[in-house]
Amino acid sequence: FLVYRKIAGPLERLSAAVRAEADRSRPQPVDVAGPAEVASIAQNFNRLAAAIERQLDAGVQFTAIVNAAQDAIISESLDGTITSWNSGAEATYGYTAEEILGRNESVLVPSDRGAEQAHFLSRVAAGHLVDRVETKRRRKDGSLIDVAVTVAPVRDASGVITGAAVVSRDVTNALAAINDLRSSEARKSAILRSALDCVVTIDGIGRIVEFNPAAERTFGYRREDVLGRSLAELVIPPAMREAHNAGLARYLSSGEAPILGQRLELTAQRADGTEFPVEVAITQVELDGPPLFTGYLRDLTEQKKAEVAREALERRLDQSQRLEGLGQLAGGVAHDFNNLLAVIRNYADFIAEDTADNPAVHSDALEIRAAAERGARLTRQLLIFGRRETIQPQLLNLDTVIADLHNLLSRSIGEHVRLVVPPSNGLPLPPIMADHGQIEQVLVNLALNARDAMPTGGTLTIETDVVMLDQDHARIRPGVDPGWYVQLSVSDTGTGMSPEVVAKAFEPFFTTKPKGQGTGLGLATVYGIVSGAGGTISVYSEEGMGTTVRVYLPAAEGTPTDEVGPVAGDRLQGRGETILVVEDEAPMREVTTRILRRNGYRVLEASGGPEAVTMAASQPAQLLLTDVVMPVMSGRDVANAIARHNTQMPVIFMSGYSEGVLGPHHALDDGVTLVQKPFDERTLLEKVRTVLDAVPSEVGQAGGIS
Repeated sequence: FLVYRKIAGPLERLSAAVRAEADRSRPQPVDVAGPAEVASIAQNFNRLAAAIERQLDAGVQFTAIVNAAQDAIISESLDGTITSWNSGAEATYGYTAEEILGRNESVLVPSDRGAEQAHFLSRVAAGHLVDRVETKRRRKDGSLIDVAVTVAPVRDASGVITGAAVVSRDVTNALAAINDLRSSEARKSAILRSALDCVVTIDGIGRIVEFNPAAERTFGYRREDVLGRSLAELVIPPAMREAHNAGLARYLSSGEAPILGQRLELTAQRADGTEFPVEVAITQVELDGPPLFTGYLRDLTEQKKAEVAREALERRLDQSQRLEGLGQLAGGVAHDFNNLLAVIRNYADFIAEDTADNPAVHSDALEIRAAAERGARLTRQLLIFGRRETIQPQLLNLDTVIADLHNLLSRSIGEHVRLVVPPSNGLPLPPIMADHGQIEQVLVNLALNARDAMPTGGTLTIETDVVMLDQDHARIRPGVDPGWYVQLSVSDTGTGMSPEVVAKAFEPFFTTKPKGQGTGLGLATVYGIVSGAGGTISVYSEEGMGTTVRVYLPAAEGTPTDEVGPVAGDRLQGRGETILVVEDEAPMREVTTRILRRNGYRVLEASGGPEAVTMAASQPAQLLLTDVVMPVMSGRDVANAIARHNTQMPVIFMSGYSEGVLGPHHALDDGVTLVQKPFDERTLLEKVRTVLDAVPSEVGQAGGIS
């Protein structure tokens, strides 16, 4: 139709000229034209023929171009009848020109797109261009394809719209590729959104170009608020910003980037200004154009907390293992060693008593006794620390224990140290369940430790309070449950300790004192007592700023037990009662029987369990006093065997290592009375008198008490 438009005018003029020449060739009543006129006509005709030939050549060339196009180029009338069809249309839709020319374009339009075709033709008829509209078309085989359609009006020589030119391009593969790309981008976006680690991408000048939801949660910023802003100013602490900017500049200028591809532990900053540890791995994004760098960051806050907790548990486990080993060692030597100390101590007393008129010998005997007492205290500390010492838990008021011990503490710390015990806040402390002697030892050990830290004087402050220990505190301290605790705080204004010393403060035999001035068991013993009572302990200290030790003991319910006062001296003497003494160590047996006999008791001696059982069957006694750890039969076995014949006979056990009569928590079993070795004369007599006085009179008479 384009060719036609170009040659229609010249053809019309040619036709008119031929008709005119024919009219002139008929006989006319006028004269025939001369040669000049004929020559002019021929010349005009030749020019016209040449013009037609040029137009025909241009039409052939244009048709070749149209057929060579890959796009479908179709012409149709305004009612949709197809009037031309190029090879691109044949390739696109599958119809040949012979099959499609003269048919309506609706054959190519899916049924749900019919209104769309009518709209296109109405727009063209009105002189408008329909430009690059994506739609669906049907091929000859019935399959549907995606096409981009352009529809333009076609005008005749006079400008009247006579049809439409339709150019279609198959975009099925292109749309699929775009959809794949969109899907891929969606997947990447979903991956970024679901990532647990922070993903932060910056450009070559440090501006943020990607910030995933994990980064939003971790740093406290919204993505839209940080895009385009400086990474250094937002998430890098001020102390690290200069190094960050210098490293980025160095990489851009020289390509040197030692941190790329490595995992580093650094410090980051949240929106609220708080700093926290992160693990960072940085990679360069491989894309054309300016460089991009992506950092993958993981918040290590909880991991660091877990590491601290694990290290604390490992330290506690190590201490527990060493504690167990020390306890086994202490238990192994305590029995024999305490027997020796008891013999030394009591013989020293005998000598001191007999040499009262000889000051030199008397003084020597007292020194021997003092040395034995020091040995006994050391052995007891070992047993306490190793949790092998006998305890007698009872309900105690810690304020009362401190008040009763005030004078002793004042004398122990010396005049150069001021003891301050602030009054309570008005609320009574709940009781604690603990051994009275052990709590006293905790106070004495802490006070002496504080005194030694203040060689030139200072202030020792002892305070109590009630506190709640939460889950976090309990989690890092095995064996401690959350709940209410009575807190004992012992503070000094002394030299303080370094963190390294604090870390080892509770280790057995660790001391910072000069050789010979400390055993290294003071705080270790405190730790053993507090742990055995179900409590915990902490130390805060700074060099030159003093030390505060806080002991936490579980609060108990009930009324504190009234202390039973000592037996008066005039009531310690025996009244002729018979006591069966069972002791396998001859020196210890001799010391024990000597104390009892010189104080008015009759004594039956047995060197072992079988002998004692036989003796008890033939010689009635009012009290069994037996060692615990013996060969063949233990003290408990002896007591059980005698009880089969005399169920009413009371029993006192003697031992420096009383494992055989202890319950699961190293407390005395119900109904068991124990005298701890090494004992002195008064301690033994008080225990014997207390037990005998508690026996009903009819039982005593049945046993032979007169």
